[in-house]
Amino acid sequence: MLTGHLARVTAAINAAAAGAVAYTLEGRRHDAAAMSIDGKPIQAGADVVIDRIENGLAFVERWEVVEGRI
Repeated sequence: MLTGHLARVTAAINAAAAGAVAYTLEGRRHDAAAMSIDGKPIQAGADVVIDRIENGLAFVERWEVVEGRI
């Protein structure tokens, strides 16, 4: 359901530890722990796309990367 959904990184993601993202669904804000799908760090404030959610952990990819494939 959230695959392809836009989110914003609220706590930096790094290779060793999950960060966090916020996204809006049906008019309500939601927060989730997050890791990048390529293992690279993503700074807070970056726009990302949710690839999948597993056990409450969102796997995300930078918006610029996704946009480049469109």
